[in-house]
Amino acid sequence: MGDSAMVVRHASRVIKSVRGEQRATVASHVAKSWNRCLTEYGMQPSGARATHVLEAAALRERQQRMGELLGVARAEMESLYDQISGSGYAVILADGDATILHTITDPTLKREFRHAGLWHGALWDERHEGTNGIGTCVAEHSSVTVHRDEHFMGYNVGLSCSGAPIIDAHGDLLGVLDASSANCGDTRLIQRHTIALVTMSAKLISRFHFLREYPDAFVLQFHSRPEFVGLLHEALIAIDRDGTVLAVNESALAQLGHPDRSKLVGRSIEAAFQFAFTTLEQRAATDPRTIWPIRDVAHGRRFFALVRSPRAAAGSRRRFCSSEPPIRMAWMKPNGAASGAKSPGHASTAKVSEAMVAMCRSHRYAHIRSECSMPGAVSRTSTYALNNVTLPHALKIADLGWKEAMRQDPHLAQGLNVHAGRVTYPAVAAELGYDVLPIEEAIA
Repeated sequence: MGDSAMVVRHASRVIKSVRGEQRATVASHVAKSWNRCLTEYGMQPSGARATHVLEAAALRERQQRMGELLGVARAEMESLYDQISGSGYAVILADGDATILHTITDPTLKREFRHAGLWHGALWDERHEGTNGIGTCVAEHSSVTVHRDEHFMGYNVGLSCSGAPIIDAHGDLLGVLDASSANCGDTRLIQRHTIALVTMSAKLISRFHFLREYPDAFVLQFHSRPEFVGLLHEALIAIDRDGTVLAVNESALAQLGHPDRSKLVGRSIEAAFQFAFTTLEQRAATDPRTIWPIRDVAHGRRFFALVRSPRAAAGSRRRFCSSEPPIRMAWMKPNGAASGAKSPGHASTAKVSEAMVAMCRSHRYAHIRSECSMPGAVSRTSTYALNNVTLPHALKIADLGWKEAMRQDPHLAQGLNVHAGRVTYPAVAAELGYDVLPIEEAIA
């Protein structure tokens, strides 16, 4: 940033805010970071840029330390970049110390990002760069957005950064996935979509790492909603062959209501759930693809689960996996309707033109995509960010066919607008003066 007067004004605002002399309407993670930078690190927001960059050998050592995970992260970064390419953003991977290990950048913008200090080997922890999407994510261990003048250093106020943590099976920070713009003119609404995309990609990388870290353990996969078992937000618990819990992911803690891992790790799985360990072994051996209901010990809450056998994830990597049988629901009612099914957020407004499920096991983790026309302020990013809401519908259509899927799920049926040239949605038919075709007839 070349305007020295603007830097001075920004510095004054930050300092007065930290000292309580002026109220700044910033997010709590930004306020805490400003306080750390000024009072703990002794930094000055009007300071000159002095990017610290590791030597090539030291950078290679850090990259090698990430091992196989670096390759997986690069693959997911490519997928994320496909969603935001052309918007002026770079996708950045940093390690747990906020050192940049890999970037994907628009070739026409490389000079801008290099000038901003966003290149391989650069140190972006708060002690070096003040408040920013990478360093503040490391400090807070949570997803953060730092937009323009929320940065501590005056020379960084042209940036917009959204960083999400990559967490290992023990809750430790493996790294940070970040999307940054060197000259951002986006609104805060756009930033909410960006952080949603970045967080989803970071969770995919974390999920892969969890499953690969425990190939010799049983892995219990569960969720309070059956349609999310096997997907991004499912809970994971690794269990030793004697029934001892080895590790749990963040979703397991959240769903079971535990603030930390101490009440789960090192204890028997029977202390957490109302089933015998022998039942889990039998399920893994004879019926690993059937979802079954389980209840926790603490509150008797119902969850739905699958269990993976030890060494189930071992072997060669495959690009595509089409031979596996579909996941079955052990809890289906006699008429085929799923008990306890709930309406996903946009079920009644999604116009499902076609649903395709591509179960791609590239690098041993799943990408499941659906083609849906969905409403949103930013069509491209909102559609991708809301895929988790529409995926259950896409899976059901792919497995059952659209008519049977709508017979079983009345919420999905409400999304049907036109069939065989006739309008099925009453409000649209009334507006256009057409006769309405009852949905019941369309799916009969």
